[in-house]
Amino acid sequence: MGGMEPGPPWPREAHSLVQLGEALRTARRTLDAGQLPKLSYDQHVVIQRLARTARALAAEVGQAQGV
Repeated sequence: MGGMEPGPPWPREAHSLVQLGEALRTARRTLDAGQLPKLSYDQHVVIQRLARTARALAAEVGQAQGV
């Protein structure tokens, strides 16, 4: 697998979501009030990006885009 080009964009997006989840858990556990609003906003941005990517990938394979 070494040297292979990255696949579709979703692995990168999913990795961002995992990292964000870890940061949110840490901020909530430590009650970091300064970080929570920013991380919450970042969570919405990452989820929107994942949804947009999923819709684009579904369109590529001819799937319906309705939810």
